[in-house]
Amino acid sequence: MAQHRPPLAATPNVPTVSPVLQTFLDSLPNPAYLKTPRWDVVAWNSAAVALFGDYALMPPNERNSLWLTFVDPRYRQMRPDWEQGARQALAKFRLDHSQANGDPAFDALVEALRAASVEFRHWWPRQDVTERSEGIKRFRHETWGEVEFAYTTFLVEGASELRLVTFTPPDGACRAPRL
Repeated sequence: MAQHRPPLAATPNVPTVSPVLQTFLDSLPNPAYLKTPRWDVVAWNSAAVALFGDYALMPPNERNSLWLTFVDPRYRQMRPDWEQGARQALAKFRLDHSQANGDPAFDALVEALRAASVEFRHWWPRQDVTERSEGIKRFRHETWGEVEFAYTTFLVEGASELRLVTFTPPDGACRAPRL
């Protein structure tokens, strides 16, 4: 409320991340996290913390990739091509929203975003949709400077409510820049 934006609705039931899945995530050298179909970030590795900030320090109901993209000023500053990336994220989220079968948690997120972000409010009615789950993202990092990552998203077998999002240097380097 201090930033004149409504609080994000409570995060719905958080899926359980098994110790094996968390160990796998921790073993990845590059940024990676697990998210739900509603884009709630539920697990992450240390490289993701180095790139995006410490999710553990965020209120659980704000650990949502779309919320962070549209509402958090730090995330907006991180992306040199914020508008293009935000529009693309919204088009992908719209597909996930359409498959949610009227889940009230999705609708609550949309309403909170409409209240908190002028851009979201203007772009949501446009009905843009994409299935794209991979591409290139550029970031401005306070230590690394401007960096580029190829990202891709995988469904987690046996946990259909989880998706693994990974970021790798597009030039084939084996790991993210070191802090």
